[in-house]
Amino acid sequence: MTNLSGRSIILLKVFPDQLGNAHREISRMPNVTNVWPILGSYDLLVSAGFSDYEGLRNLVGEMRSKPYCQECKVHPGFMDWEREGARDTPMKGWVFIDTADFDSTFEELKKIDKVNYVVSISGEYNMVAGLGVEGFQEYGNILRNNVLTIPGVRRTETYTHTPE
Repeated sequence: MTNLSGRSIILLKVFPDQLGNAHREISRMPNVTNVWPILGSYDLLVSAGFSDYEGLRNLVGEMRSKPYCQECKVHPGFMDWEREGARDTPMKGWVFIDTADFDSTFEELKKIDKVNYVVSISGEYNMVAGLGVEGFQEYGNILRNNVLTIPGVRRTETYTHTPE
């Protein structure tokens, strides 16, 4: 059995007329901590906490069985860092990062003021950083000037929160 620690991130694409229903239903599922509507190739970003892979697999299986689910991408979480007081800051964006130097990138992300948390994940990216920013311009500036300038960062994929 694979142990997990910290939050896992799930990206979900839903049928257009089912977004509200999917958001409400997923918010009530066990171990789900947050559900955000997002802009990008997916419609919802789900944060969930599990101590083992079996629990995560069961949740994802339940999501995939729902009539609103078109596609589901899972990023199990293995390590988590959260800035003190970050829970009081509105979450506005997420950056999935592929880096050649995990430890250095993880530490550099923690130094960026608007980074609220960093999660080590598995899959095509090494980590995801959650950002608390005031708007798209600030989000873009942080990406260009802070995240993409970290040595070792090879590729990123970004998602932004869409207010409900």
